[in-house]
Amino acid sequence: MSELAPLSKFTGTRNSASCKICGLPSLQYLARCICRNMSKTYLLHLEENDLGQLLDGLEARAVAWSKTADYHLTGESPPDFIVEECNDADEASRIATHYRSIIAKIQKQQAEQS
Repeated sequence: MSELAPLSKFTGTRNSASCKICGLPSLQYLARCICRNMSKTYLLHLEENDLGQLLDGLEARAVAWSKTADYHLTGESPPDFIVEECNDADEASRIATHYRSIIAKIQKQQAEQS
């Protein structure tokens, strides 16, 4: 039987360095940087149901990060909720805001095409 890779290889391990653009801690193997300086854009073609699924998933992530920010502020966690890994409420709030900005951009484009 082969050895299993360490969990940190899949979940990300913290580096001491921070992103020079957004200031969030750098992570290996996990894309969590919310930099606004990412210049490449993509054109996606999705069916209506797939777009709804995408928006639902993004909203679920935004809610999870908002609840994580609340946890860091109050110390209380809702039942059946797993707190996201971050340094503080401000970081969690910035990530939630970024998810909501993505949702807003998608919804704007959806409205323009309806």
